[in-house]
Amino acid sequence: MRHKTGTGVVCIATPNGPSGQTVSGASNPSNEADKDYKWGGVGVRGSQAEIIVDLFMEDEQAALFHNRDGETFASFSVADHCETWPTASRRFRRHLGRLYYNATQRTPTSGAVAEAQGTLEAQALYEGEQQEVYTRVASDGRDVVYVDLCNESWSVVEISGSTGTFRIVDDSPVRFIRAKGMLALPVPEHGGNLLALREVVNVGDDGDWALVLAWLVAALRPSGPYPILLVHGEQGSSKSTLVRILRRFVDPNKADLRAEPRDTRDLAIAASNGWIIALDNLSQIKPWLSDALCRLSTGGGFGIRQLYTDRDEVIFDAQRPVVLTGIEELATRGDLIDRCISVELQPMAAGKRKPESEIWAAIDASGGQIFGALLDAVACALRAHRDLRLSVLPRMADFAIWATAAEAGLGLPKGAVIAAYERNRADANQTALEASPIATLVIALVTEQGAWSGTAMELLQVVEGRADDLARRAKCWPRTPIAMAGTLRRSAPNMREAGIVVEYSRASGHDRQRLITMSMAPPPAPEPSAGPPRTVGGCPQAASDDCDALTGDGFTGSSDRKASETEASDDPDDPDDVAGGSLEEVVEM
Repeated sequence: MRHKTGTGVVCIATPNGPSGQTVSGASNPSNEADKDYKWGGVGVRGSQAEIIVDLFMEDEQAALFHNRDGETFASFSVADHCETWPTASRRFRRHLGRLYYNATQRTPTSGAVAEAQGTLEAQALYEGEQQEVYTRVASDGRDVVYVDLCNESWSVVEISGSTGTFRIVDDSPVRFIRAKGMLALPVPEHGGNLLALREVVNVGDDGDWALVLAWLVAALRPSGPYPILLVHGEQGSSKSTLVRILRRFVDPNKADLRAEPRDTRDLAIAASNGWIIALDNLSQIKPWLSDALCRLSTGGGFGIRQLYTDRDEVIFDAQRPVVLTGIEELATRGDLIDRCISVELQPMAAGKRKPESEIWAAIDASGGQIFGALLDAVACALRAHRDLRLSVLPRMADFAIWATAAEAGLGLPKGAVIAAYERNRADANQTALEASPIATLVIALVTEQGAWSGTAMELLQVVEGRADDLARRAKCWPRTPIAMAGTLRRSAPNMREAGIVVEYSRASGHDRQRLITMSMAPPPAPEPSAGPPRTVGGCPQAASDDCDALTGDGFTGSSDRKASETEASDDPDDPDDVAGGSLEEVVEM
């Protein structure tokens, strides 16, 4: 790209000029428009800001563009590679100042740099092309995934479904941006395996191991929905260490684990500045955070006021992989449980404990092979997921298909992911029912009577008569008929899994009262014989016999489960909007 002003074009090749001459400028460092700059005896007139703009445009790799939200970005060469940064970032401002200093051996004024920065930002918005930028993981729209290694040379890994393998490329066809704290991934190696990973984590159950690998391979998918990995267990069961190790192979960060965010604004900033959201050592999940995590998992925007004094709004609308740790089973609300994979770690025997230095030494030694094996599994999923058919689609169906397509690459038996996922969902459903005193009492009521019908007020009176004082004093106990109806609606999917059907209607007559009817679900009809899941294309890194893992026996599952739904939380009492300050942290790099 070249930029011309009324003073001509400044051609910059090296700090000392194309012929070794030094660019000289006036002694007055102000940003006046009457400066004379001489390059090899040729005079060029222009202000400092104009010279900075010219210097930037002379970069052969310079590009100015904006995304669909009107955010502006600049790509430019640094040493032997190309970098992309927001035009409002400190990094871009420092780059402009460096260009001027290298050309003139003089320091530009802050006003000149700011003026040049504003000019380039305007060109990016009004004259630049519209292009999207990505954080850590991206796709070109076909069966190719790109992962930013976040190394000094800005290399990326290209994972291809058509070739069934990966390679490192220096010139990425998609544009990545980086935020503070992002660390480099291991350099992937071909021919690796995931056995070394299991040897250093405290995941003993084969079903839990299959789910951990499924979450890992899903986290390298460029678009969601993403399941939320919930890790719980006693203190000392290596929960935090497990999450830090898993993150090492997807999105390593200086702060791998973070505390609970204070509000939606903090969560949106964290999601803007990283790929994985990892919240550690939670004691509970508040209703607002539960709903926000649901939106991160399956989609939904965050709208936050940009400044206290204006009506401009910053929108974050994306999906992110999420992992949570805590001693207790944290997810108790049905909509969050629907999106969770729950893994319980067992206490570690004293004889099996290892010092962290030994664990990280083992990870560093085998990190390239582990990461390479994970990328092979992604290539396997890319090649097979479009043609894979499951006999029954569970909740989070996109995740289930993707993880099943990667089974052979992950070294898992055929059907391992779906079998573990179905068991996990059944356990989670039971947890949700046990966490709701209303659901427990309603199930007992309908089981005894076979059916029940009435208004929300009448149901509240019935369950209050069955509950003890401890249950009625609970914070979650509904105090009004409206709260009773809302609690029942939230628990209805979990009760349906337990065999209780809840229906809503209006009574005939003048008052048209809302009626709630609950009954025992009829026994499920025998499922037709389902053929095995079908895939075309096979698995790239396995022999043909191993690829049968994707075309073997059918998977079992509940016949009335819905396909993947990506609706946001339906809690009517939790506002999305949080009045906050500026989101400058997102672009201040």
